[in-house]
Amino acid sequence: MDARTQPSARQNTCPFCGSVSMKPVLFDCVRCRSCGLRYSPAFVRDGQPARSGETRNAVWMESQARLNEERLDEIESVLGRKGRLLDVGCGFGFFLKQAAGRGWTVEGIEIYEPAIRQARDEFHLQVHIRPLSELNLTPESYDAVTLWNVLDVLPDPCRDMQKILSLLKPGGWIWIRVNNDLFHYPAYRLGRTRLLSRLGLKPGVLHSLGVTPHALRGFLDRCGFEEVRMKNAPLTSGDPSQTGGQLGAGFVALAKKVLSIFWQGLAVLSGGKILLGCTLLCRAGKKAGARDRT
Repeated sequence: MDARTQPSARQNTCPFCGSVSMKPVLFDCVRCRSCGLRYSPAFVRDGQPARSGETRNAVWMESQARLNEERLDEIESVLGRKGRLLDVGCGFGFFLKQAAGRGWTVEGIEIYEPAIRQARDEFHLQVHIRPLSELNLTPESYDAVTLWNVLDVLPDPCRDMQKILSLLKPGGWIWIRVNNDLFHYPAYRLGRTRLLSRLGLKPGVLHSLGVTPHALRGFLDRCGFEEVRMKNAPLTSGDPSQTGGQLGAGFVALAKKVLSIFWQGLAVLSGGKILLGCTLLCRAGKKAGARDRT
């Protein structure tokens, strides 16, 4: 196991690349000068995954149903089959429910108790209660592992990615959807200006880890994944998180359409090198025949 995954080595180093060179940014955060990750040293030292208090179905279900089907289409296209799927941070289980309905054998991991109760009692899903690092799951037993809006709230992502690599079958894949800090950090600062504050607009959100495309690609490479592919993630429809303030959901929906066209245009013109969308969708594979490196 890499030394930077040990607790004593993590407290003053970047949780993605292990660099000790950083610069202060907003609040108690710093940005790694090497890979560009923004993070909170206090959060990393605490060692506990952040818990979401979001319970609105508009956020967890209605806005995600179409995206979940698109995600499953892509996963099945890449793998060429259905199989065994592990969803890390499965929330209330909506994605797993849709996957199971398409013939997947599914399991989830979640630490938010109200979500666990719904996933188990209403959807009858197998959901593990403890964090990934504390579970004794069978190595090389999953065809696909998914992390939807989870990576940026993990205090020790290197440890968890190495665990996931060991759980994937050779030839298996991991899929990640995560906030893009190239959008959210400046958008959050813009939202703190007097005008936008008065309007109640909340264009950006800061999670414990601020992930950029460059930081994510290098991180997955270092963790032993191959064939890293990344793109701007499709957006939810409407304004499920109620960020539009006084301008309302219609303004947010229009802004999403305009920005999506701009972001996709930049991505195409740059050959996929410039990704400024508010969320990233990434997949990475475990080499066929590869074994656990830990």
